[in-house]
Amino acid sequence: LGSVDKCTFCLPRLEKGLLPACVEACPMHARNFGDLNDKDSIVSRLLKEATSYHVLKQTDGTLPNVYYTQDIPT
Repeated sequence: LGSVDKCTFCLPRLEKGLLPACVEACPMHARNFGDLNDKDSIVSRLLKEATSYHVLKQTDGTLPNVYYTQDIPT
């Protein structure tokens, strides 16, 4: 259609119990995936420990679920 689709986080892979392809393929392990509603998930912990994070176009009402941090996990 000549337009970009919103990422589905590889739903067919998730349904099989796999991680999204981008998470598995990232050689630096810079991408993480998990349930933000689960306070013990890796993504919840990383956001809690982050000194800052950024969400693209959050003000456009697109309900983004991708967070960008510059922190390096310890």
